[in-house]
Amino acid sequence: TLPARLSALLPFLHLLMEPVRHALRASSEQVGLALRTLEFWVDHLHPDFLQPRMGPHMRNLMAALTRQLRPQPYPYGPTALRVLGKLGGRNRTELHTRPPFEVAPSVSSGAPLPTAG
Repeated sequence: TLPARLSALLPFLHLLMEPVRHALRASSEQVGLALRTLEFWVDHLHPDFLQPRMGPHMRNLMAALTRQLRPQPYPYGPTALRVLGKLGGRNRTELHTRPPFEVAPSVSSGAPLPTAG
């Protein structure tokens, strides 16, 4: 990674969202860097500035972040939860755009169901 001032990255922030999303689905080292980067942006940028740049990528970012929510000994679960918490209610805006669950046809096992009485 190359250190860069946040002010120098601001014009390109919308372009950097896609690599961060891909890094969240990559190897362990890249996940750590992506989480640190995303947390830094959320900490240091005003929500009114950050939201329009994250908006088109929010659904994919939320999916990638929720994939990181795993119990210990997975090292990135707590960090992903912290980032989701810092996003506050902004992560809930994508809940209504979630694709519906697919319902599989019911398969009967042939076992009788217990009845009351």
